[in-house]
Amino acid sequence: LITIQSTNDVSLFPPKVIKELKSRKLLQSKTEKYYIITRGNSYEKKRKEQIKDVTLDAINEYMDIDENKWNGPEIKGINFNAKGQTVTHGSLHPLMRMRHEMRRILLDMGFEEMQTNRYVESSFWNFDALFQPQQHPARDAHDTFFLDQPKESVISNKYKNYMRKVKK
Repeated sequence: LITIQSTNDVSLFPPKVIKELKSRKLLQSKTEKYYIITRGNSYEKKRKEQIKDVTLDAINEYMDIDENKWNGPEIKGINFNAKGQTVTHGSLHPLMRMRHEMRRILLDMGFEEMQTNRYVESSFWNFDALFQPQQHPARDAHDTFFLDQPKESVISNKYKNYMRKVKK
């Protein structure tokens, strides 16, 4: 280890010894990179003015319409291979996020989601299935909408047994 520190050369040792020293974290390999910067063909001592955005004001100022000639500074080239800004995707509305979270919690607790595409539900599903008492204020006429048509709701046979249990 002292020899490596003094000479900075690990080539004197067999690979097995170097591997053992690395596994004990007594030796670390480091990589150093060097860059040489030189002046290129288009090097100039002073920066030349370039127009980045071609606007109507720039065209009116620097374009000679009679001779169809550009009299202004050079227009900066466009790099079509450059990657643009990353597009931010939409996200859920906070209330929708809360709805999804509540749904997940209830499903994890063992509740089942009742598939329905009906916008109007019978009072059985709105009140009785939730074991809401008959005298509860939410059952009042001003809190609930009642329809003339249909007079009675059609309930699938697979829920008939459940309806009998709720009636008891």
